[in-house]
Amino acid sequence: KYEKGSIFWFELKFQRSQRAEGQAGLLLPKKTGQAVRKAAPIRFSRDLRVLVVEDNPINLIVTTKMLEQLGLDPETAGNGIEAIEKALSGDFDFIFMDCQMPEVDGFEATRRILMKVKKKPHIFALTASTSISEREKCKKAGMEDYVSKPFTKDDLTSIISKYFKPATAVPNIGWELDIVQHSFSNIVDAGKLETFREIESNGKKNFTRNLLTIYIDHSAKLIAEMNDKLLIPDFARLSEIAHNVKGSSGNVGVMKLYSLFEKLEKVLKSEDELAIGETAEMINSEFSKTKQIILSID
Repeated sequence: KYEKGSIFWFELKFQRSQRAEGQAGLLLPKKTGQAVRKAAPIRFSRDLRVLVVEDNPINLIVTTKMLEQLGLDPETAGNGIEAIEKALSGDFDFIFMDCQMPEVDGFEATRRILMKVKKKPHIFALTASTSISEREKCKKAGMEDYVSKPFTKDDLTSIISKYFKPATAVPNIGWELDIVQHSFSNIVDAGKLETFREIESNGKKNFTRNLLTIYIDHSAKLIAEMNDKLLIPDFARLSEIAHNVKGSSGNVGVMKLYSLFEKLEKVLKSEDELAIGETAEMINSEFSKTKQIILSID
C-alpha cells in the first residue's frame, strides 16, 4: 500500500547440509545405513621429503597423521636443534616449522638451516598468531608461508599445493563412508573428528581415543604446573603453558579448553591477577569435565 509498505512471504525448501549437522554434533543420519559419497582424496607424491618440527607432542602427532593422509611420509623433530641437525643430514623438499620453541625457536632454526644447506627447502611456519608483525618476522627469517593454528588437513593441502602439484589420485568410484555417531562428538570439533575418522578408517582403529588420552596426560601435567605457578605468579612461564595447551587443545578439537587458554593468554599480558585466577578456575573446572568424559568412554 502507498506510504504504508507491503507484507509478503514465500517458502523455499533446501536439503539439510550434512556439514551443518556435523557442526551441531549430529553425525547420526535419520536413516540407518545412510552413506555419504566422498570426493576423491588429494594425494602428493610419496617421494617428497617433509620434516615437521614441533615441540608439542600432541601437535606433532596430529600434524604427521594429517600429512600421512595426504600420501606423505613425514620425518619429525621435537625442537629447533634437532631440526637443524636433520635438515643438514637430509635433503628435504619442505619443512613445517613451529615458531615458539625453547632454546632455539623456529625463527632461528630457519635462519641456520637456510644458511647451511645447499638445497634450500621451502619452510612454512606453524604459528598461533596471524598478526602482521608475526608474518613479517616469519618472512624475515626466511619462511615462505605460514599455517595458522589450529589448522585442518585442508589447510595443509592448500599450502603444499602452492609449491607442489598433487599426484594423480585414483578416482574414488563407489567408495562411500557411513555416517555414524562418534563417541567423542560432544567434546571434539566436528571438522577435526571427521579427519580423525578418516585416519581410523585407514587402519588406525583407536586413533581418536589414544590421541585424546595422550592429550589428557600432557595437559594434566601442564595444568598442575599452572596451578603451582599461580601461587607466586610467574607470568612468563604461565604464558608458555597457556600457549602450549591452547595449541594442543585446538589441534585435537577440544575447543572449549582452546578458548579458555586463549583467554588466559590475553589476561596474562595485563598481569591482572584477579582475572587470571578466575580464568584458571574455569580451566580447571572444564578440564575436569573433559577428562572425565574422555576416560569414561570405552
